[in-house]
Amino acid sequence: MTAFPEYPCQDYKELDSRQSIYDLIKDKPVADQFFQIKQDGIWCQLNIADGQIQYISKTRQLKNETEYQRELVNTGPHVLIGEYMFGSQRSQDPAVSGKFFCFDCTFTDGTDVSTAPYASRYRLAQSVIDRLADPRFEMVRCYKLG
Repeated sequence: MTAFPEYPCQDYKELDSRQSIYDLIKDKPVADQFFQIKQDGIWCQLNIADGQIQYISKTRQLKNETEYQRELVNTGPHVLIGEYMFGSQRSQDPAVSGKFFCFDCTFTDGTDVSTAPYASRYRLAQSVIDRLADPRFEMVRCYKLG
């Protein structure tokens, strides 16, 4: 399979029971803020190329490998970042078990886009998910605060 760049698991801010979204963003411009609901899977780098999809954990372990119809995603390679429903309580639910909830695209068509604005990367990720046309892959929804 194609050699892929490795992307570290990013730090995300999680709210505890005493915090509110307002407390998290009160000193930042609200118009530039959004949030996403965590799906309770494991952080995952999805490597897509040559008819194969690899699910790589934040500790760089291969958690799964599947095939896809190459003609649907006729460009690439791609790296998507998201949550893989594996190993958690919620992942035992047959409705979500094995699903990949995508929230970022860091590499597409042989180009590292990890430093591009998030809105652009999100659209790139949506494009790849749409072309995969598979219910196992879903975008995480963004909610604007402003």
